[in-house]
Amino acid sequence: MRRRAGGIAAAHGVTATVTLTLGPPPIVNPERPAAWARQAMESLLGVNALMPLGITNMAGEDFAYYMERIPGASCGWRARMVDDPVICAHAPQCHAAEGSVFLGAAVLAEAARVASAAVSE
Repeated sequence: MRRRAGGIAAAHGVTATVTLTLGPPPIVNPERPAAWARQAMESLLGVNALMPLGITNMAGEDFAYYMERIPGASCGWRARMVDDPVICAHAPQCHAAEGSVFLGAAVLAEAARVASAAVSE
């Protein structure tokens, strides 16, 4: 990368500096917090509502920094209408189906209750 940037810069009579930085750490959901999220989802929406992503998501997520300090699980929900195309949640073209926002909030609130009860035991 540095060699290519240097070559392109030299062709234009300028210099280039390339600085590579690491992104956020990977998210690997710990078993216990993932179970809290699963229990919340199933209790509110039923066991068939939970669908694994099915692929390894290599995107960076700054939620990983929170998980370095406190237990948690990263999860998402399908936020589109049935016939809408699949669009990455962080893309500017993404528009969440309105009802999914309320369902997601309810699941997160339930997960907080489940986690609180589990930690209190």
